[in-house]
Amino acid sequence: MSYEAGATDIGAPSEGVAIGAWRITPRVRFIFAALAAIVAFDALHEIFGVAGSGYSNLIDSYFYDAAATGAGLLMLVRGLGDPTDRGWVLLSLGTFSWVIGDILVDLNIGIGTDVDVSDIFWLAWYPLAAGGLMMLVRSRFTDFDFARWIDGIALALVVATPAVALSLQPAVDESRTVSLLGHIVDIAYPAGDILLLGATIGVIALTGWRPGRAWYLLTLGLSIWVVADALYSVQKVKETYVAGMYDYLWPLGLLVVAYAAWQPRVDHKTPEVYGWKAVLLPIACQIFALGTQVWGLLATLGESERIMTIAVLTVVIVQLYVSRPRRVARAEAAPHPLLESGAAPTAGPDQGAIPRA
Repeated sequence: MSYEAGATDIGAPSEGVAIGAWRITPRVRFIFAALAAIVAFDALHEIFGVAGSGYSNLIDSYFYDAAATGAGLLMLVRGLGDPTDRGWVLLSLGTFSWVIGDILVDLNIGIGTDVDVSDIFWLAWYPLAAGGLMMLVRSRFTDFDFARWIDGIALALVVATPAVALSLQPAVDESRTVSLLGHIVDIAYPAGDILLLGATIGVIALTGWRPGRAWYLLTLGLSIWVVADALYSVQKVKETYVAGMYDYLWPLGLLVVAYAAWQPRVDHKTPEVYGWKAVLLPIACQIFALGTQVWGLLATLGESERIMTIAVLTVVIVQLYVSRPRRVARAEAAPHPLLESGAAPTAGPDQGAIPRA
């Protein structure tokens, strides 16, 4: 089920090397198509009311869980099939944990005032997914460029700032009316989404912004989760949330992540960056931070957005320090080969004879 492919066969960067690439067999392709059809039908039902409200419980609950479980199984098979890609196993375990939380809610088990038992299983997704991403990065990078990694952190913070404005800050405001434990849980969901998405974008920075198809799909899948959780957080604050409006986004995001798992693996050597590419991101981050402060003059900003802006500027300062030009020590002149051998070189017309020792 595996084959060797050149980097150009899979849209990978020229610095990447495709190894152990997995071909999606017709059977696996059929499974993906079936799961995609389930998610598409769920989306049509929630958006346009296809099949009517009489089947809402069946479609929104069982179809949802079936699609998410199938995505987790595809990740598990991929991770167990390649010992160098065990990170997908952790991502699959996080998916199964999320499905268990959904099943508990469907069965009305462990429902509390501020925190439910299902929150334990839902929150378990984040450390398991983070651990899986770390394992995938360690297995794919042959070296590590600290300056490029800082670029990734800066970009993660830039991406996180609007996400904070949309999801984290409303969750903070809403959670002040609940218990301390409820406060922690409310913050954990949007914060976990922001960190996971920022981590994947940071990895893209490490590849010189050419990571290959798998990392693009992985970032897309996690972005769908951020959108779903952001919508949920904002509507929960406004008390306008209605179940079954966009629940299809969560299994859709998992399915995209599973599809990323079955893309050919590419090992990366962090490329050196010169010229404008080396300073473009720090400049963009400073412009973004400046724009955030200008926005603050026109509208009220929450504390979290200001904290994120300070963090962006701090990381940019560190990045500029790490990547600063350094004076290269002058190499000592190598001894003349003829002098090393004890022979005298022939004197030229403008060169005096070198006396023998």
